[in-house]
Amino acid sequence: QMYTINGVKLGCVDAGEKLNAMEMIPGGHSLVTGGESGHVIIRSLRNLMITYVLDLSDYGPIYCLSFTPPPLHSKSMQQYMFIGTFDGSITVVCAQKEDIKDEEDEKDH
Repeated sequence: QMYTINGVKLGCVDAGEKLNAMEMIPGGHSLVTGGESGHVIIRSLRNLMITYVLDLSDYGPIYCLSFTPPPLHSKSMQQYMFIGTFDGSITVVCAQKEDIKDEEDEKDH
């Protein structure tokens, strides 16, 4: 659920599973969740619609998510997402911000 600072509801979506981790992608355009299904789900903050699903179910439920901080001066620096799963695995995913933005733009058209 999304609310304004004054308590007005902005949006709500059922994740369809018990969530164990939730983080915003640096830059503030997307929300990433992970839970019992073992899927990392990236949602647009504009409407909470799913823009990408990363299937890590072979490793068990997702327990934690973390991102490298956004670059201070260089816009071309790649961002990394670190994903911790039930079996003790750490998966590192690399995506440039432009790739994520391009996917969101394609979904809007």
